[in-house]
Amino acid sequence: MKKLWSAFLAGCLLLSTVPASAASVEEVRLIIEKEYVDALSPAFYEATSIEGMIETLDPYSEYFTRQEYEQYVQAVDLETVGIGIYLTKHSKGVLITEVIQDGPAHVAGLVPGTVILQANGTDLANQSIDEAASLLQGTAGSFVTLTILTPDDQITTLTLKRQAFSSPHSDMALLHGNIGYIALYTFSDNADSLMRQALTDLRKQGAKSFIVDLRGNGGGYVDTAERIIGMFPNAKTAYVLSNRFQQVTYPAIGTLNKFPQNTRLLIDEYSASASEMTAAALKDQKAAILYGSKTYGKGSMQQFYDFTDGSHLKLTIAKFTGPSNEPINGIGVKPHIQSKHPLQDAHFDALLETGQYDVQPTVTKDAKSSTLHIMHKYMTVNMQDRYAFVKLGTNETIPFSAHKSGKSYARLTLSEQLQAGQMYALITKPTATQKGKIQKIIIEK
Repeated sequence: MKKLWSAFLAGCLLLSTVPASAASVEEVRLIIEKEYVDALSPAFYEATSIEGMIETLDPYSEYFTRQEYEQYVQAVDLETVGIGIYLTKHSKGVLITEVIQDGPAHVAGLVPGTVILQANGTDLANQSIDEAASLLQGTAGSFVTLTILTPDDQITTLTLKRQAFSSPHSDMALLHGNIGYIALYTFSDNADSLMRQALTDLRKQGAKSFIVDLRGNGGGYVDTAERIIGMFPNAKTAYVLSNRFQQVTYPAIGTLNKFPQNTRLLIDEYSASASEMTAAALKDQKAAILYGSKTYGKGSMQQFYDFTDGSHLKLTIAKFTGPSNEPINGIGVKPHIQSKHPLQDAHFDALLETGQYDVQPTVTKDAKSSTLHIMHKYMTVNMQDRYAFVKLGTNETIPFSAHKSGKSYARLTLSEQLQAGQMYALITKPTATQKGKIQKIIIEK
């Protein structure tokens, strides 16, 4: 359900563009001297070109030609021309995290876990994610030759034809038990309105509680993050911004259409920048429960300066924290609940929170069959309509037949084989006079 997008977006947090004249070395130097967040090194003053100066700055400060800037903006809006992959940085190059169905990479047989080592002969190990993405992108119909490292450690070379792609900014679903799920892939300029609409639509479908998914979301626009933070109860502050001269606290932008208390927020190591700003604000103000793994650790903010020749300087001008002033840059935001399966765990906890169920001990099984033996002395064939076998993280229920197996056990024969790495819930539905029961079932790989 959740897609991971990263081309050009490995941790961008953007302010509005500041106009300037045609780019010159001295003008760029003056802007950097005035606005850059950190002290400048001697190497900066020795540099004689724009590129040389940029190399002395942090990894998120860059100089774009007109074409490179257009590609960057397209990436924020999830519109690009490339080979149809979602990626992130890897020590050996860039790592494919997901492959778009029927895209060039998918047709060529590339799978998640593949590392792209080279693009058109250029080694990607020392390239930033933006630089690597620009090498993979290009005009529709053009070709790119890749050297890849497959998940089974085989190195091979292949040539792919680029094509245009447009990816959705958000997704939503109603999970089992009237749990609303909203995935946000980027903090584009309209992402908050998409989220408000999804919140409204899911409530109309019956959603009572919500899960918001920021896994793999590499960032976007600051004002979008301010508006999304304002959709959560008790979130009055968006972030604290520090530059060389001052520290300023910025408020969240409130709205009447808010998420309920105990909304769950999913994060991972690919949640960066605006995602981290949101996660920190909600965590510090107890406005959401965070599940997953520690975020990317990019707590800096960039300003664009545009020049009359169409080129742009993206410069790091500040660092941000959440309201508690805990550092994010180089550290990340830790979740409340560390989880390898955050969506499934959040779904289970949201079901349990309804108060309709008593929790039963978790069961761990293997994925080699479609049969389960469960300690459940009261389950009988005649009572099967009282039970549901739910695939957590979805709205799917799996049909099954049940038979007594001794005094205290029931044998469940499911209509499909259990999936390795998946989590399920066996639910005994509540009655008018009795609470139901819920039991988590983990299927090992």
